[in-house]
Amino acid sequence: RLQALRERLRVEKHQGGNTSSKITSVKQQNGSFENASRSLTEEQAAEYHIANENNSILTDTHGRHHNYLRISLSERCNLRCQYCMPSEGVPLSPTSKLLTDDEIMRLVRLFVENGVDKVRLTGGEPLLRPNLSSLIRSISNSLITSGNLSTSSIANQSGLVGITTNGISLSRQIDDLVDAGLTGVNISLDTLRADRFTEITRRNGLDKVMRAIGDCVRVFREKYGSVRVGLDGTGGS
Repeated sequence: RLQALRERLRVEKHQGGNTSSKITSVKQQNGSFENASRSLTEEQAAEYHIANENNSILTDTHGRHHNYLRISLSERCNLRCQYCMPSEGVPLSPTSKLLTDDEIMRLVRLFVENGVDKVRLTGGEPLLRPNLSSLIRSISNSLITSGNLSTSSIANQSGLVGITTNGISLSRQIDDLVDAGLTGVNISLDTLRADRFTEITRRNGLDKVMRAIGDCVRVFREKYGSVRVGLDGTGGS
C-alpha cells in the first residue's frame, strides 16, 4: 500500500497541479497514509518476531535460516597458484593470532546449538593444520550429540563435516580423516593437464591430486557404502 501511494504521489507531482488537494484525495480514497505506514510497520515487526521465535539468531530478516559454517584453519598453503599468491608466498600471521582447537570447538558448539548442521574446513590448505583428524572427530561428535548428524542426514546433505583442499597431501590423510568423521571433500583442481597444472600452481603434483580423488572414492565407499561425485555441484562431495 505504501509503495502504491508513493508511486501515485510521484506521478501526480510529475503531472503538476495542486499537490495538497491531490494528497487529500489520495487519503480519502485509500485511508490515512500514516495509518497505512503504521499498519505495515506492525506487520513487518510481527513477521520478524515470528521468524526469530521459530528459529535462532541465524535466521535473517527474510526468514532464511543459515545452517552452514565455514572455518578457515590456516593461512599456509603448499601451492603458489598464480591467481592466489606470489611465488615467494605472503607474510603469515603468528600462531598466537590463529584460532586454537579449543576456540574452534567453542565456535562450532555455539553454531550447532543454533541449528548449524554443516561445517566445512578451509584454508589456506586445511591439511597443513596439525591434528586435523582430532579436530574433525570433535566436530563430528558435536553434531552427533546435537542430533544433527546421522546416516540419513548424510544422505540428504545435512550433518556434513567437509574440507576444501588442493588434494596434494590428501592421500596420506584420507583414511584417518574419514575414520574421524569426515563426510565430504571438495578438491580444487584447475586443469587435467600436467603442464598447465605446473604453470598455474608453480608446483608439480597433478598425479598426487588424481590419486587423492581415487583414494577418496575408495575410502568413502568403504565407510558409507556409496559415493557421490560431481563436477558441477549436482553430484555432491
